[in-house]
Amino acid sequence: MTEEARRLLYLAIREGKLERRVKISARLRQAMCEELSQMRNRLCRLLTGEESRSRQLAFENEAKIFELARLQNALLHSVPLNEYNRLLREHKRILRERFLTYSPDIGYYSATNSSLKTNSEDEEESEYIQLNKINISKSGLLFGDNENINKLLLKNKKLEEINEILIGQNESLKAEKRKTETELAEMNAFLDDLEAETELKSMLANIERRFLHAIREQFDATEERESLQNELRRIERKFRESREEWLNERQSLVQYLSQMYSTIQKLLRERILQNIPISTSQLEALANKLRNINEKEVELQRKEKRNEEKEKALENEENLKNSKISAFETIMENNWELEQINQSLQGYQLNVLSLSAELQRTKQKLENSEKEIFLKTKEIEELKSELNEFQFVLGIDLKKLEQNISNNKKLKKKKKN
Repeated sequence: MTEEARRLLYLAIREGKLERRVKISARLRQAMCEELSQMRNRLCRLLTGEESRSRQLAFENEAKIFELARLQNALLHSVPLNEYNRLLREHKRILRERFLTYSPDIGYYSATNSSLKTNSEDEEESEYIQLNKINISKSGLLFGDNENINKLLLKNKKLEEINEILIGQNESLKAEKRKTETELAEMNAFLDDLEAETELKSMLANIERRFLHAIREQFDATEERESLQNELRRIERKFRESREEWLNERQSLVQYLSQMYSTIQKLLRERILQNIPISTSQLEALANKLRNINEKEVELQRKEKRNEEKEKALENEENLKNSKISAFETIMENNWELEQINQSLQGYQLNVLSLSAELQRTKQKLENSEKEIFLKTKEIEELKSELNEFQFVLGIDLKKLEQNISNNKKLKKKKKN
């Protein structure tokens, strides 16, 4: 009892541990499911946020491009080119006045910089010097005057301040340009990523389009197969009708022969045909015709058996094709991979093509068999006409004719011996 009680306690403790583990695993699974749903929602939000951010960045980029164009236009039109050139010439003139010597004949020159000047600069300096000489002659002022020097210094200082302002504006515009270039680089990288994603989506769309095209071709093939099946059914129905007609004609021929046989028996009973001359050659020809008729009937039966075997083979192929179609439908329902689906589609298309070719061949064979049946019916009609010609000759029993022919052959052999 104590051992059993200990075992029961052990089992109860173990069961409690297992229950706790099951509860913990269920709780962890639930937490994992909740976390997975949260992560999916977060991913959706991030994707939507990235899309909205990309749109916002595109809008901001366009706005900054327009603002940059506006600032460039404003910069170009803020200071006219003529005014800029005039200020530049004035600045150069002030520099020459401050740092160069004076000559009454030549004007301002420098011994160090004269060898470095180009022809255009010399021409500009000569023009500026002549203008300055004219202005000095008109105003009557001297270069040694302090008031003029102060004015020039103030003007130079003003020009330097304007130059510093323009340099600061240029630096700010350059910084803005660098910033826009970095943003444009980021946007280009983002656009490259989007382009790669769109290429992937286009590739998937192409695969989907090819898959739909293959399904459409499959439906077209099914329609073609149905039309071929209808054509095959029509040919089979026509073949059955022709076979029934042939059987009816055969039955009528048999009935006609039986009627003739009965009439011949009646004539034999009445002793009417005793004076009708019948030669052995005619009897042999008649027997040969009857043998040909029997052989042709046997050949027609063989062809009927062959056609029935072909029909069974076509039914088997049709069943195989239906099984393949059902397998393809199960593949579609199970949603397998696209490569396997494409391979099965290719195999199915090859099977459809082979089956269509086989159907064409069987159709041609059936047409050939119909032609043969038509020819055989013609031969039967010819034989009927020949039998009608021998209507008065067939006034005896056929078995007796065969016996007479065999007896004549035996007599000939005996005579030869």
